Amino acid sequence: MKRNRPTAVLSVCSFVISNALLAQLEPTAIAPMMDYREAHAMVPLGSGMLVIGGFDGGATTAACEWYDPEMDDWTSVASLPEPRQDATAHSVAEGVFVIGGWDGGATNFDDILRYDAELDEWTAVATMGQGRSGHASVVTPEGIFICGGYNGSIDLAECDVFDVNSYEVTPMPAMGVARSSFAMMQFDHAGTPLTLVAGGFNPGAGFQLAACEVFDGAAWVPAADLPWGVDNLAGAVMGGGSVPVVTGGRVFNGVANLFEGMDQGAVYDAGSDAWVAFDLAGPHSYHGMAVGPDSRIWISGGANETGNGVSTTFSFAEQGQLEAASVVQPFASAMEPGECAGRFRAAVATDGDWVVVTGGDAAMVGTGYRVAWGGPSAVSAPINPSDLSVFPNPCVGRAVLVGADASEPWQVFDRNGRLVLEGRGPGVDLAPLTNGWYTVRVAGGRKAAVILQK
Repeated sequence: MKRNRPTAVLSVCSFVISNALLAQLEPTAIAPMMDYREAHAMVPLGSGMLVIGGFDGGATTAACEWYDPEMDDWTSVASLPEPRQDATAHSVAEGVFVIGGWDGGATNFDDILRYDAELDEWTAVATMGQGRSGHASVVTPEGIFICGGYNGSIDLAECDVFDVNSYEVTPMPAMGVARSSFAMMQFDHAGTPLTLVAGGFNPGAGFQLAACEVFDGAAWVPAADLPWGVDNLAGAVMGGGSVPVVTGGRVFNGVANLFEGMDQGAVYDAGSDAWVAFDLAGPHSYHGMAVGPDSRIWISGGANETGNGVSTTFSFAEQGQLEAASVVQPFASAMEPGECAGRFRAAVATDGDWVVVTGGDAAMVGTGYRVAWGGPSAVSAPINPSDLSVFPNPCVGRAVLVGADASEPWQVFDRNGRLVLEGRGPGVDLAPLTNGWYTVRVAGGRKAAVILQK
């Protein structure tokens, strides 16, 4: 977990934004936090955002603060009982729960803390079976499901569920593969809630992992591997909670002796147990990702190159959307808002109306920004099998046809109605084509519009 703070190299954001959504998607700088932080947690609380602990550029910190978007300022609140970074946090059941984390030294915490906003007070309410940092957790119908991580000696396969009402911790079946720094997603498939874990880090299993597993409430089942082994990736669920997606992550370049960010992602199809790869505009690792009410995804940026003795190069933020044919609009030229550039291990959170990104800035000031999602669109409901949508849209090359099965033929037509590409299955690669607006058609007359913007 420990690393040396590298010398920063700043780059700027680059976005491709719909004319119809231009005003809503423009990032707006917010007041800097009272303290610089990275590897901190952030959750919605009341009408604002609570940031928790992290690394302040010199040491792990216990300090916490709350952002008031109406006043655009930060207020100091009660500190954690002890400094911690790399914890997870959830705002649920009228409280904020912080799980595990690392003190920057020898301790990986096994406790679960609750913040009471009325009393401005932190209380330890439960103990897990293992101390852990670099773990993942999601909110499920049974409580907060906590898996994996690093206990100071080994990567973990153990999992717990924490009941947010009784504060009981119940051991759950262990994953088949121990992992830290992985993606964990709670999604619905055919009316069944499932938990998916993807990738991660485990030196005993090959360092960066491609292995994935699905938990059905009773047992873990191996799932299709990612197209690549990767850790420090980001995961989210779009399509009304039914379509898991991962982006970026860290892979090792042995020739250059450094870690590189991935400029690819993948969408998981639970029906066929398959991942379909897509291309991103830039590489990302140590980044965050949030989903808006209209299946728009915001990727916070993160790092391109990292490593001991390596000057970190930062990645720009980008966004993509799961689009239906009736939603896509012609896209404007790229913008470069500087607020989004140069963020490493920043915190990302959404309250459903805004996505907020804080910290991890190259100047180590603690700056941040927010973006309005805008109103829900036609794809805010769960994706039906009869639907055909494209992600990401716009795309820079490969995209995913959500709703197309593995054997389904498709055809791509340009704006003049000419057939320009054809293939089969849920993956479509528009890279050979020139930038523009295209229509993808599959059997039964289903179609979706897609913008290629390389």
